[in-house]
Amino acid sequence: MNADQGRRGFGRRLHSGASLVEMIIILPVFGLLVGGVFELSMLYRARAILDAATFEAAQQGALYNARVDRMRIGLAQGMAPHLSRSRDAGGVLAAYGRAEVRLATGGGGVRIISPSRDVFRQFRQRQTVRTSLDSNERGQDVLPNDNLLWRDATVRQVQINGVRVPMTVQDANLLKIETYWCERMLVPAFDRVIAGVINWPLSNPPQCSAYAAINGGYYVLLRSSSVARMQSPAVFRDLPN
Repeated sequence: MNADQGRRGFGRRLHSGASLVEMIIILPVFGLLVGGVFELSMLYRARAILDAATFEAAQQGALYNARVDRMRIGLAQGMAPHLSRSRDAGGVLAAYGRAEVRLATGGGGVRIISPSRDVFRQFRQRQTVRTSLDSNERGQDVLPNDNLLWRDATVRQVQINGVRVPMTVQDANLLKIETYWCERMLVPAFDRVIAGVINWPLSNPPQCSAYAAINGGYYVLLRSSSVARMQSPAVFRDLPN
């Protein structure tokens, strides 16, 4: 009887030891899975917010004569909820301030794809208008935005990003922009792995590399684009070559 009890006790200890070994193996794997899911879900959330913020930036550009500074304001306003830590007025203002600092230090940005300067030269017209850059009306070259249905619809070859594209004045009034945002990875160990895997096909994007060198951490470059019909005449100042 004592021998049987001893064997049963030994079996229970052996079983407990095996369970402990299994737990030691499973817990780190489970932790890795949970950390990976959390990191990727935050990345997906950031991308969804960036898409909405990019749309807001395009709307700002459409209303304010294709000015990049106004688009940056729209992008910062759109990304502020992503950086918010509280819902009160102070938290909202602080989040907007953090978004502005992120953009000012290279952690995000916006650029115009179209209209380009060549598009402007092809379709510009001298008008007496008051843009968001002026205190009064004055004669200046702008990309006409009024009476588009009745304007000359002649197709012209224009250059955008080094490519010749057929375009009419109606097409020229479509503002196309691209934004980027450097999203910091949060989970230790996963930050380096996920950033390396996602950034590797992009050849380690210089935007986030430069920003990471200043602020530390590991970042993933997120991109988005949007299109808006101009609601004001575009000016030459911020248009790309």
